[in-house]
Amino acid sequence: MAELAADGVVVIHWPAQEQAFEFEASLHRTAQDITGLHRLWASSGRSATFFQYDAGSDFGAYQMWRPELIEGSATVRTNWTRMDIASLDSLDSVLVESQAVEYAENDVQVAADAYLMGLAPASPGKEQQDRVIAELEFAIDEFERVLAREPDEKLIQQYLTIKRNRILLDPSALSIMPQVKLGAEYVPDFVIQAAEGQYVLVEIERPALPLLTEKGRPRAELVHAQQQVKDWFDWIGRHGEYARSVLPGISEPEGWVIMGRRSSIPAQHRNVLARENVEARRLTTKTYDDLLDRARQHLANLRQL
Repeated sequence: MAELAADGVVVIHWPAQEQAFEFEASLHRTAQDITGLHRLWASSGRSATFFQYDAGSDFGAYQMWRPELIEGSATVRTNWTRMDIASLDSLDSVLVESQAVEYAENDVQVAADAYLMGLAPASPGKEQQDRVIAELEFAIDEFERVLAREPDEKLIQQYLTIKRNRILLDPSALSIMPQVKLGAEYVPDFVIQAAEGQYVLVEIERPALPLLTEKGRPRAELVHAQQQVKDWFDWIGRHGEYARSVLPGISEPEGWVIMGRRSSIPAQHRNVLARENVEARRLTTKTYDDLLDRARQHLANLRQL
């Protein structure tokens, strides 16, 4: 709830039962009056104010996170989770607009990650951001340990099917669905919804499988996996109406084959995979290290929000 006072702006964030926004103009009140309405009250009747300033002064800009009042063994907390306060003198129209956009984008990014990882809904803010960062960091570290054991694709499939871990496939995804049936013929390991009508079909192979031969040619296992994805493309092209009943809006999806580790590619052939990906229409081959790199970069970006 944003409230415009005679000398500033007060924005109060409440625990979200549902997403809502309210704006009020209370030009007969000061920012101090508004914050005073949300002071802490103990059962004894004792109260605590947490924002005071001299009348007419420029009190600047502040952000407060759920203050507490301790009385004996009891701790009293506010119903709201965060309060942003800024004086009119401290508001710069260009700076505030750009900051507001940045803060909103940050909140949306964290909320989207939490949704993708299946975490319990929470109010936007530092608590949710810390939870997402902690869960993502744990998922990355655990995935590295799983890969080090050189498991088969079934174990990788099981690990990435866990709701929290799906973000490792694509941190920017809208949704990630395991084992989506394309008729009675095909079942991609995962289907990533990147945007409305845009999908990526994913084939998982063993991390221990080398991608290339010593001569820099794609190994038979990689060729077979790539053909599997091409077969999916062909099926969707022939069964478009049915495919769209399963995956709304799907038309010409992309495909990924995830296989092997970067260390298995001979140094003299490191550019082969990149060239293959450029030349292959809609089909990209990735190593598990590519997934880890992107997840780590996403984690670093979250820490900088």
